[in-house]
Amino acid sequence: MTRKIPCEAFEQRIAALESQLADCRKALKQELPPSDDRPPASPSLDAVYEHMMQSALIGNYIVRDGKFIYTNPEFSKMTGYNQKELLGMPTRRLVHDDYKLYVRNSAVRMLKEKHSVPYEFCVVTKSGELKWIMETVTSIRFGGHRAALGYFMDVTQKREAENQRREKERLQNALEMAGAVCHELNNPMQGILMFCESIMDDVSEESRLHGDLKLIVDNVHRMDRTIKSLLNITRYKTKEYINNEKIFDISKASKRPT
Repeated sequence: MTRKIPCEAFEQRIAALESQLADCRKALKQELPPSDDRPPASPSLDAVYEHMMQSALIGNYIVRDGKFIYTNPEFSKMTGYNQKELLGMPTRRLVHDDYKLYVRNSAVRMLKEKHSVPYEFCVVTKSGELKWIMETVTSIRFGGHRAALGYFMDVTQKREAENQRREKERLQNALEMAGAVCHELNNPMQGILMFCESIMDDVSEESRLHGDLKLIVDNVHRMDRTIKSLLNITRYKTKEYINNEKIFDISKASKRPT
């Protein structure tokens, strides 16, 4: 069973990793010798920087012409692909279809230094699992050619924690609204019910008035069941409505998960 990390502790961990990511980007950009200055036959990273990247807690990679030419162990761990499988793989292959254009535009803006804030998107791992990633990229020279150095952080748990927080907020809002609606409807409904039942006792069951009153009573009881459902809401659920709008689904929201 996967150990759940408390939301506050996880956010602190993310903040620390973001700080490390920013420091690494700054250090590498300022201090990494251009590949043009190294012997042509040896375009690899300097040993110190290679060790730092290999042992980093953040996934990192180098891309040239849209394909991976270097990845570290943490990157392989996140994606499920080993280094041999990743080398030469187009970067777009990992990105979920819904985010391909967004990632491309974000990366281009960051490489041109028009944007400095990490961007988040969804990737598909080798096993088909969806993960949320926070990424930054910076332009470098490698092997005599222009390339991009990227940092890749798994923020799936952070996203899940945020979704759970929003779910609780929506549920709390729904419960407060439900309580107010139930209170406002209950008293007039009881009055209508008592009035109709009183009149029904004085008229013939074969009369049209009796039938109309019975219809009112039946619908009041139906409203009463709806109110009871509102008071039993345990989760936030919606359903499709007219013009592709979504409305609160009282029936599903008041059922306990199986």
